[in-house]
Amino acid sequence: MSRAYQPIDPRSPAYQEFARLYRIARAMRPSSRDGWNGELYSRGDDVWGSVNPRSGAISLNDRQVLPYLTGRESQTDRAEQTQALQTVLHEAYHQRVETDAPHEPNAFRGYESKALDEGLTEYQARRDVTLFARRAGYGPAPASPSPPRWLRPER
Repeated sequence: MSRAYQPIDPRSPAYQEFARLYRIARAMRPSSRDGWNGELYSRGDDVWGSVNPRSGAISLNDRQVLPYLTGRESQTDRAEQTQALQTVLHEAYHQRVETDAPHEPNAFRGYESKALDEGLTEYQARRDVTLFARRAGYGPAPASPSPPRWLRPER
């Protein structure tokens, strides 16, 4: 696959599973804002997932996330699958809130505010991934997913 972003067909199983998971994530932490524009992309770099703040599109890694969104519990790659589910949850949680506050005179978007947003979002996703996995039919996820196999040191 090309290392560039590739659109995922809304009729594909990968898109359908992501959309199902996105709905479950939204139900877990409802908000009046839904920033996802319905576009889903695969990405071939080392970033697990991202949201385009201008368009609302979501992209997920074609090696580290998408292969693990199977709709059922993996018997062999449980840690990797849990991390993939946590990534979906993380990106869905980003879509609940505004990225910028253009009508707030004291709002400032900088490295510090972006880091705080990322940290709080990851905290929520990590805390909720076990319940999310169970509600999505992936079985009970480990409470604290271990790093994926490709990040673990060689022995």
